[in-house]
Amino acid sequence: MAVPHGRAGSPGRLRRLRHRAAVVSAAGALGALTVLVPVSSAHAAPEATAHRLVYIANSRANSVTAYDPSTASPVATILVGAYPQAVAVSPDGSQAYVVNNGSSTVSVIDTASGTVASTIAVGRLPGPVTFSPDGTRAYVGHYVSARMGGVDVIDTATRTVTTTVTVGSQPFGIAVTPDGAHAYVANLTAPAAP
Repeated sequence: MAVPHGRAGSPGRLRRLRHRAAVVSAAGALGALTVLVPVSSAHAAPEATAHRLVYIANSRANSVTAYDPSTASPVATILVGAYPQAVAVSPDGSQAYVVNNGSSTVSVIDTASGTVASTIAVGRLPGPVTFSPDGTRAYVGHYVSARMGGVDVIDTATRTVTTTVTVGSQPFGIAVTPDGAHAYVANLTAPAAP
């Protein structure tokens, strides 16, 4: 559920800002930050294309807040699962995946409406999340044991986990090659021996 903050939180304003957005994202140790960078539009006024939205995971409040950095004002606060830790926005800007470390889920936010459209169950204590360049898959790293971790591969069309790949313990970063052929996972330790 989106919780608007004053006039900046109107659904129409959020929809207009999101509609003209491409994505740049980064995750930090204390939370997640995702910046939506506007792309040019033939129908957009020059001042409209100057807007960006910044998403911040509020881990202790079980929510994500979208900010408009041009006004330093919150646009909306969206309730998600327990202890959200990371946020990634799809390449087309239509959805944001919020990894909820405390509930082992991913909240899928419809960026046009600013609401949670779906919740996906993933592995225990999930952390990093990223999308394939074409947006058809999302990758979520999670804890399995002291010597083993996993990466859940999500089909973004059906919003289901299609496979889980075993990786090293405590994956904390995932990057996908530009052609989408490989995903690189940074782990704290190597995988357990078979």
